[in-house]
Amino acid sequence: MNLRTCVTASAVVVLSGIAAASPTFSGVAGVNLSAGNVLSAPISLEEGDIFNAMTTPVGSLFGSPDTLMRLVDPAGAEVVFNDDGGSGNGPNSQFGSTIRAAIRVSGVYFLQITGFNDRSFTGAHPEAGPMIFTGSVLGSTPGDFSDSASDNTAAGAVPTGLGVGSAVGFGTLSAGDVDYFAVTMGAGDVLSAMTTGLQSHQLDTLLGVLDANGLLLNNDDAGGDSRGSNFESSLRFVAPAAGTYYIAVTGFGDSDFNGSGHTEDGAYGLTLSVVPAPGAAALLGLGMLAAGRRRR
Repeated sequence: MNLRTCVTASAVVVLSGIAAASPTFSGVAGVNLSAGNVLSAPISLEEGDIFNAMTTPVGSLFGSPDTLMRLVDPAGAEVVFNDDGGSGNGPNSQFGSTIRAAIRVSGVYFLQITGFNDRSFTGAHPEAGPMIFTGSVLGSTPGDFSDSASDNTAAGAVPTGLGVGSAVGFGTLSAGDVDYFAVTMGAGDVLSAMTTGLQSHQLDTLLGVLDANGLLLNNDDAGGDSRGSNFESSLRFVAPAAGTYYIAVTGFGDSDFNGSGHTEDGAYGLTLSVVPAPGAAALLGLGMLAAGRRRR
């Protein structure tokens, strides 16, 4: 999935290159929001797909630009909307957005991103700056990684294969279960992560990031609007040092991420991206991050 900003004379800036279908895939890109502009992307989606997207502001880390995001169906109706979704460990408040949508009708949808407080998505906002866009489609094919074991420790973490770029995988929670996934990050790299329930879409997850010593560095309970529910999680994390970090998925009530205190049961998708430190190559200021498209 490659996103590219195209400068136009109108208030809408078109993002091209999302061509989603039934295969499972993910993508990440850098985009730049300008005052008075709305980013809009046509997306071909199939009935049964689950579409996921999140923005990670990096103008001021996790704080600017302050985004709004929505998905609009082929008839022009808003499917899902979010203002502030998820948590971040940056120095500023978290103003990124997170959405998930179960697709019931095949067709061309529109993903739209604007600035706070442009609820009508007409471009009436002053927000400006770079952001990371992370997206995925959970379809009918396997992802990049999966976990169905009940090992509950970082020692048994599933490798995601993720360095810089994006990945999407699947896991299954049962009562008392915690799933761990390993990612490799450089100092200052930015991680974006989100869970999506696959059955009732109301799997109540907790999402955390831990270091090699098992120290919990960031976590989120309910991050983003999800088809009328708000039980799934999303977070943004900047690595304080180079190394391996562990993404943990557990159920609500297990704040220690050790499997105690939760009874959640169900399958979920996990969407991830890692991009270089914001200072590297001016990060997203030029509008495009090399974004790998993954299909399975």
